Amino acid sequence: MPKLIRDGIPEDMRSRGYSPKISIVTGESRLNWLLEKLVEEATEARDDHGSLSELGDLYSVLEAIISHQGHLMYDVKRQAEEKAAKFGGFEKGYLWLNPEDTSAEALSARASYHQREGKE
Repeated sequence: MPKLIRDGIPEDMRSRGYSPKISIVTGESRLNWLLEKLVEEATEARDDHGSLSELGDLYSVLEAIISHQGHLMYDVKRQAEEKAAKFGGFEKGYLWLNPEDTSAEALSARASYHQREGKE
């Protein structure tokens, strides 16, 4: 199965005497591969208990996605800060124990959140 790799990896492989089969993806296909890589790196970061190395990999992929979409890391940080101002961050560690609740109250609370977030 194909795998998105860092730009310097093919040359490193060649310097070790291996000739990898390489294809270059662009456009929407590149974005899709980057999003898959984001999930892969997030899983590795989780499995490695949030190691700095894996978080760095996750950050690199996120930067590539942001750049691919024509944004800046500043834009993402501003979005995060705006959402934190409305709803808070993740410092307290609240864990929602019944997110599958479909009571009228729960549905109303979800609708209110999405409305405040601008996702009506």
